[in-house]
Amino acid sequence: MSLHARKIDGVPEETARVARAAFPKGRLALVSVMQFAKGLSDRQAADAVRGRLD
Repeated sequence: MSLHARKIDGVPEETARVARAAFPKGRLALVSVMQFAKGLSDRQAADAVRGRLD
């Protein structure tokens, strides 16, 4: 998975609120934002993170 700059209209407020509540120190919130931006399913996002940790 590579990131290419692209304009997004913004993260929905509910998504941002849930990410902040679940990860108040940031950590995996970035994964949630990238998942939204790239249109990945939960499984695809988990696989991408797992691949980076290997």
